[in-house]
Amino acid sequence: KLVEFYRENTLDLFSDALYQAEQLAYCRDDDGKEIYTADEQLAILAKVTAVYEILLEEGDYNFFAQFMESAYRQSARLYAAKGDAENTLISLRNMAEFSQKFLHYPEDAAQTSILFRGVKYGGWVKNTPDAVNAMIRENLDYLNEPRFDFIRERPEFKEIIKIQQTK
Repeated sequence: KLVEFYRENTLDLFSDALYQAEQLAYCRDDDGKEIYTADEQLAILAKVTAVYEILLEEGDYNFFAQFMESAYRQSARLYAAKGDAENTLISLRNMAEFSQKFLHYPEDAAQTSILFRGVKYGGWVKNTPDAVNAMIRENLDYLNEPRFDFIRERPEFKEIIKIQQTK
């Protein structure tokens, strides 16, 4: 019981901390000015995704794939604003792949990574399929935004759309 308690508690704490770190990247001061530059935001997002990758070394993202999807979505926005085609495409591809991982994780999936082995987390999300499918619709709308016009005709972009459309 103690092992189960520590695993579940550690998972809760790490997921809360990483969610808050990602939100911190977008914070604004009282005048509405972003507190971090675009490069600093990208650095924070890279740290968040790196920690997820370290802690979920088995690739058992399951419920947490949505947070990776979000971090890559925001990274794509920031790279697009800089005109960085390669990193925009990498971020968009990761966004699409993690949205698919979120869409398809089994409701009763247990974590397999060493720290959280056996913990089942996030199955309740699967009881609301519209909420899960909303991510796909939102990402397809996102990919249609003018910010991505500079890469829209690239084969990699077309492949990202195919990945995102997969059900």
